[in-house]
Amino acid sequence: MADRNMKNVQALDYKVNVLAGSVTVATGSGGVTANNILGASVARTGTGAFQITLQDAWPELLAAHIIVAKATAQDLVPQINAVALTSKTIDFRLLTGATPTDVTTEATTLYITLVFKNSTINP
Repeated sequence: MADRNMKNVQALDYKVNVLAGSVTVATGSGGVTANNILGASVARTGTGAFQITLQDAWPELLAAHIIVAKATAQDLVPQINAVALTSKTIDFRLLTGATPTDVTTEATTLYITLVFKNSTINP
């Protein structure tokens, strides 16, 4: 379980914690140029593929949300394709149709929200 000084989040479940922030992705194979998620970092692992590495182990991922913010239109749909909490990683890719696709034309901001349960106690 994560051992951090967490602030209160109101939830019906026990010990719900949120990690949220943004990363900047360069065009093409440039990778991630800015990580602004306290408690996690993001790295490019291949064409349109990324891995979130968590600083702490969490017992359960309740929700994940990724938003692509880009000035020029590009059909990029984020898809989480692997969650390995024991390894502290979450893999996702940006898809155009069913094809992993790199960012084109200008740098892109990805807004990421991860919601974890930091307890094995059920309500």
